[in-house]
Amino acid sequence: PTTGTQALGVATCVRDECKTEGATCTNVGQTCRDVDTAPGSLGDWECRCVPPAPEKATAAAAATCTYRGDCALPAVESQCTSQGQVCVDDDMEENDMWRCACVVPATGVSMSNGPASCSVDECVVQCASCANGVCGAAGQDCRDTDTSAEARGTWECRCKSPSTGSAMGAVATCALDECIENGATCTAAGQTCFDPSGRVVGDWKCRCAMPATQEATGVPAVCSVDECIENGATCTAAGQTCNDPDKSVAAQDDWVCECPAPTTGMGAAMAATCAHDECTVYGTTCTAAGQDCNDKDLAAENTWWCSCRGNAALEAQGAAATCELDECVAECPTCAGDTCTGAGQTCADADTAGGSLGDWSCTCPDPTTTAPAVMGVAMCQNNECEGDSTCAGAMQACEDPDWAPDARGDWTCTCTEGTGEATADVAVCTLDECGEPENSHVCTDVGQVCEDVNKLAGSPDDWVCRCQASLGNWAADVPAGEQEAADCTPPPESECSAAAVEAVCRAAHQTCHDPDWAQRGDWQCECVPPATGAAGLQAASTACVLDECVADCASCAGTTCSTKGQTCEDPNPTPDDVRDWSCVCAAPSSGSAVAGHAACVLDECAAVCAHCANSVAGNVCAQRN
Repeated sequence: PTTGTQALGVATCVRDECKTEGATCTNVGQTCRDVDTAPGSLGDWECRCVPPAPEKATAAAAATCTYRGDCALPAVESQCTSQGQVCVDDDMEENDMWRCACVVPATGVSMSNGPASCSVDECVVQCASCANGVCGAAGQDCRDTDTSAEARGTWECRCKSPSTGSAMGAVATCALDECIENGATCTAAGQTCFDPSGRVVGDWKCRCAMPATQEATGVPAVCSVDECIENGATCTAAGQTCNDPDKSVAAQDDWVCECPAPTTGMGAAMAATCAHDECTVYGTTCTAAGQDCNDKDLAAENTWWCSCRGNAALEAQGAAATCELDECVAECPTCAGDTCTGAGQTCADADTAGGSLGDWSCTCPDPTTTAPAVMGVAMCQNNECEGDSTCAGAMQACEDPDWAPDARGDWTCTCTEGTGEATADVAVCTLDECGEPENSHVCTDVGQVCEDVNKLAGSPDDWVCRCQASLGNWAADVPAGEQEAADCTPPPESECSAAAVEAVCRAAHQTCHDPDWAQRGDWQCECVPPATGAAGLQAASTACVLDECVADCASCAGTTCSTKGQTCEDPNPTPDDVRDWSCVCAAPSSGSAVAGHAACVLDECAAVCAHCANSVAGNVCAQRN
C-alpha cells in the first residue's frame, strides 16, 4: 500500500499506516500519526489526545486522555468520543456547560451539551486518506462521494469535459469522445458520428449510412453508392459495361448495361440486347453530303443507306445519294408550303441541293420594295411617290400616307407655295397675299382692310388696301390703295375727320366710325375685320379678338388642320399676332406645326391605344412605319 511517483527515475515510496489503522483513533475523538512512514517501518503509528486534553500519545492503540470540568465525567465524555469527537469544557468547571467539537481533519459546528455536526471533504482537507491535490495535479476534478465524518477514502478523480472517465481514490484514465459535442452535425445529415482515437482533438468523423461507405472529418460526408460494384458482374458476363448514371444514395436501381462499340443497346438493371448500327461506322459518308444515314437491318451487314433530307425517297445504298430539293415546291418539314403565296409574294429557293435546307425566302411583288425574308413572309412596302413625277413636275410635294402594298391611289400633291392639295392629281394652289403680316399690317395698322384681288399662286403683288364698307357709301367710293394704304379720310361733317379723333383709333390699329354726322360725341373705334369685338365709344376698343382657328381670313387656318384630322390652336388670338396658329396631332399620335398641318408620328410600340402593341401581351415590338 505504499505511495509515491518519480518521473524518469526510481520513486521514493512511503507507507502511512494511519490510512489503514487511523479509525482506531478517530473513532474515539483522537488523531492518528505515523512516526516513520518508511515502507519498512511498521507498527510505529500512535493515537494522540486532542486539546483541551493534555497531549498524550499511545503507540498502536487509543490513548487514555483526561479532561477537565464537565468533560471529566465519563457520562459526558462518552457522548463525544462515541461520535469520534472531542469533549470541550470552556470554563473547566462542573456546571453542565460543555460541547463536542470535530476532530481534524473533520470540520463542523459545535453543539452545546451534545455531539457536533461534522463532515470531511477529502478533496479539500489534508489527511492520510485525502486526495491531497492528486486530481488537480493530473488536470482532473476531485469529488468526495461521501463527506460524512466517519467516511474515508471516498474521493475520486474525474476527467474534464469533453473527455470522460473517473477513478475512486486515484487519477482517472480519460477518454476523449468528441461525438458527445459534435454528433448532432452527423445525425442531422442522416449519418453516424465516431471518434477514432479517443485522445486527439478534432479527429471526429461523420460516416454515411449503409450501403454508402464514405466518411469525412469534422463535416457530413458526401455519400454515394456505385451500384456497379455490386451488380457489375451481370454486365461483364455478357461482355458489356456497367454504368451507374446517378450515384447518389437516393437513386437506386438505375444502373445499366451498355453494349460495346460499334454495337448499340442498353439494358436497365440487366444485360442489354446489342445491335450493330453500321451508321456508327459509315455515317460520315452521308452527313458529309448533308444527308441522313439509316441502317435498315441491324442484324445484317451492308444494309446502310444515305437519304436526302426533306425527301427520304431519294436514297442510295452504301453511298451518298443524288439529291435535289426545291423547298418552294416540295413538301417537307423545312419547306415553304403556302407561306409566300398565301401572302401574295414569290418564293425562291437559293440552293436546291438536297443537303441545303432552310434557305428559301419570300420576295415582295413589284413595285413594292423590301429585302427578301428567309423562311418567312417579307414586310412589303409600296411608296407611290417613288418614281412618280406628277407632283414634282408641278413643283409640288408628293406624300403617300399608307405604304401598304394594297393601299393604291392615296398619294397627294401638296402646294409648296400657297395652300392646296389634291389626291392622285396636281393641286390647285392659292396664295392670299394678305395672309403675309408684312402686307396685311400696311392696311390694318391704319384701320383698313387688306384684299388680294387674285388669289392664284401665279398672280403676285395684286393686293390692295380698302376702306371699311361699314363706314358708309362714301367709303365704298374711295379708290383702293395698291400695296399701300388708301385715302380713307371721312368728309368734314364726320367727327372722325378731326385728326385728334382719328389718331385715337389709328393708334390702336382700329377704324374711326361716326354713325350719325348730325349728332356730336357718338364717334367710336371699331375692330378691323376679320377681327371682331365691341366698339369703343370715343376710345379705342379693348375687345378686339382674332382667333385664326375660327375666323375666315387670309392668315387663318381655315380647314388646314381639320382636313388632316388635327386640332387647331391659336395661342395669341389678337389682331396684331397673325400666322401664329398651330395644327396639333390627335392622340395617340404626336406632333405639331405652326401655320400648317403637322407631320404626325405614331409609335405603336410606345403609345397606348386599342390597336397599339400594349394590347398584345408578351410581344417584343418593332415599329415598321
